[in-house]
Amino acid sequence: VAYSLDEDFARRLRQYCDGLKPDFFLVGEMLHGDYNRMMNDSMFHSVTNYECYKGIYSSHNTKNYFEIDYSINRQSGSNAIYPGINLYNFVDNHDVNRIASTLTNPEHIYNVYTLLYTMPGIPSIYYGGEFGVKGVKENNSDDNLRPCLNLGNMSSENNRLYSHIVKLGRIYKAYPALRTGKYHTIIIRNQQMLFLKELNGQQVYVALNLEDRDFDLSFNTDKPALVDVISGNSVNVENGNAYIKMPPFSSMIIVDDAIVNEEPEPAKEEAPAETQIVTGGKYRHYKG
Repeated sequence: VAYSLDEDFARRLRQYCDGLKPDFFLVGEMLHGDYNRMMNDSMFHSVTNYECYKGIYSSHNTKNYFEIDYSINRQSGSNAIYPGINLYNFVDNHDVNRIASTLTNPEHIYNVYTLLYTMPGIPSIYYGGEFGVKGVKENNSDDNLRPCLNLGNMSSENNRLYSHIVKLGRIYKAYPALRTGKYHTIIIRNQQMLFLKELNGQQVYVALNLEDRDFDLSFNTDKPALVDVISGNSVNVENGNAYIKMPPFSSMIIVDDAIVNEEPEPAKEEAPAETQIVTGGKYRHYKG
C-alpha cells in the first residue's frame, strides 16, 4: 500500500513519471489514514477512497443515506479536508467482496452505481462489475474475486445494469459539473437523498430513493425547465419549484438540458497497426 512506501521514493517516482509523460496519472492504494499524506502535488495524484467505499454499501444496506452524505461532505463539502482533489472511488476491487454479493437488496445496485458516478471523485468499475458478477472471499483466498471472464458469455448476465452503467458514463462525460463540481446537500433522509453538483453556472441535481414505494420530492430551482437524463422524462417545474415522483429503488440525474440523450455521430476509429487482437475476449485480474 502507498503509505508503506518511503515518502522520498514516492516523490522521486512522481518526478520520474512526470518526466516520461506530463499527464501520467499516479494512483496509490490507501486503506486508512490521512489521504493528504501521500496525495499531493509532489506524490500521488489520487488514492483509493476506502472511507466512501464503506459508506456507499453500508448506507444502502442499513438504509441510512446520512452515513455517505456525512463522508462526502467531510471530504469534499464546504469544509472539505481534501479540497480540489479527486479521490479514486470504487464499490469493489481485487481485495474486497464484490458489490453484487455485498448488498442485502439486489435492487439497490443501480442506486449504488448512480452514486458512484455522481459523487465527488473519480468513478471506477472493477471488471465484471458492469454485469453484476458476484464474488466473496473464502478460506483466506481472493480467487472468487478475480475470476477469468469470457465476454462472449456475458450476454446472459445483468444487461440492465450494464446499460445503466453505460448511460452513467455518457452522462458523466457530458456534464463537467458531475466531474469537478462543488457538492451541496439539498435533502437528506434515511432512504432519500438529493444533492447538487455545481460548476461555472452548470447545475446537476442527483436524487436517490431506496424505498420500495414511490416517493415525492420537491426543491427550489431557478431553471424554467428540467429533465431527468437517466429516463429522458421531463420534470414538473412550477413557480420556481421542481416536483418529482421517484419510483421505488430509483435514481434521477436532473439537468436543464438533455444533450446526453442526443445520439452522437458514430466515431470512426482505426486500431493502431501494432495492436494485437486477442480472440476469445477473456480478461482477468492478476496480482502478485
